[in-house]
Amino acid sequence: MNDRIILVGQAPSQHRNPDRPLIGGATGTRLMELTGLTLAQYVRAFHRTNVFPVWMGKNGKGDLFPMKEAWARADALSPGWKGRRVIFVGAAVARAFCAEHIKFFGWTWLPKREFTASVIPHPSPVNRFWNRPENVEIVR
Repeated sequence: MNDRIILVGQAPSQHRNPDRPLIGGATGTRLMELTGLTLAQYVRAFHRTNVFPVWMGKNGKGDLFPMKEAWARADALSPGWKGRRVIFVGAAVARAFCAEHIKFFGWTWLPKREFTASVIPHPSPVNRFWNRPENVEIVR
């Protein structure tokens, strides 16, 4: 069994390489920095994927994340994750996996999905959660 934690983001940003999910850009860089790992260590430590394989467009200050399509993508992604640990990067990703009941930072068994999941606040620069140093320390 693969014991690497799976990080699940929304989608690559407009200018990121879709073949390198959650690497680089504001989101990937913040995630890597939070782990305290080098890029090589981060790549080896986590399996990284996105709900959507391509950028979905803009929605105000953030990126578009069409939930109906996200539910279908979540159903297609999760069967191979049985017994794994999964971190949803943002509440919208948790909602896509019907796991909106999970509180930030806690681990919860999802019987329908057959894996254990946690949620962290989306690491986007527009998320004010990250403006408080004590919040950054909680996530670390």
